[in-house]
Amino acid sequence: MRTTPKVTVAIPMFNHEAFIGRTIQSVLSQSFADFELLVFDDGSTDRSVEIVRAFDDPRIRLTLNEKNLGPEANWNLAISQVRGAYGKLLCGDDVLMPDCLAKQVAILDDPANADVGFVTCSKLVLDPKDRVVTKRRFARRGTKLSGQEGIRRLIFFGSNPFGEPGAGLFRASLIPQVAGYRARIPYLIDLDFWCQLLQLGSIYILPDFLFGFRISSTSWSSRIGLRQYRQWVDFLNQLRRENNFPMSAIDVLIGATTGAAQFAARIAFFKIFARA
Repeated sequence: MRTTPKVTVAIPMFNHEAFIGRTIQSVLSQSFADFELLVFDDGSTDRSVEIVRAFDDPRIRLTLNEKNLGPEANWNLAISQVRGAYGKLLCGDDVLMPDCLAKQVAILDDPANADVGFVTCSKLVLDPKDRVVTKRRFARRGTKLSGQEGIRRLIFFGSNPFGEPGAGLFRASLIPQVAGYRARIPYLIDLDFWCQLLQLGSIYILPDFLFGFRISSTSWSSRIGLRQYRQWVDFLNQLRRENNFPMSAIDVLIGATTGAAQFAARIAFFKIFARA
């Protein structure tokens, strides 16, 4: 008999009372049931903890940090506790569609995908009232890319084409081989993690809309604001220095140019739709 769950979903939480109930319910409503749900509260001062405790499900485990650790340390604490074969970090205001785990587990379970380090999917962008304001499809059909091709794609995309943390499901066996979530470039903390995994294996991109990313005036993405583009350029230069795959100065220039357009569009988008 299985003594550990197949999947660990870890939610780092800080003052998410407006959305944490919907986030947890989206996990409990999965068609795939062999998971544990770990919630790590980082000193919330609102009703977040009370809302989590109201759920009566043995798969949920709540951890209260003794002091506020900040996003980087809390995210790393969350993935350090993964017991399942596969792990997912889900922010406390995002949601999963009902078949997210089932479809992503099927990819990683397939022997033909033994080289895949993580699987991701297309996403719905939601406003605070759960209305879909736009959709982002990263592939028209199931697509597997080598780590090198995945990194090349993100450079020329000019932003994160693989989605926020909750969009991906990764092999837990890779966690000890990476540096984890690094907030030295905060806006790209998730993309940095994906790039670390891409240097260890391939990525599989599902075309299905299996993940909902929340935008609001309280989300981390909206608070970072005008620093985003500078951080993108810093990230490209960091990637060139640390990447196991070859990158040229021309690659960085192309990435910076396309990133400028992505940055401008993102700022405009948040101004219009990020209303708490």
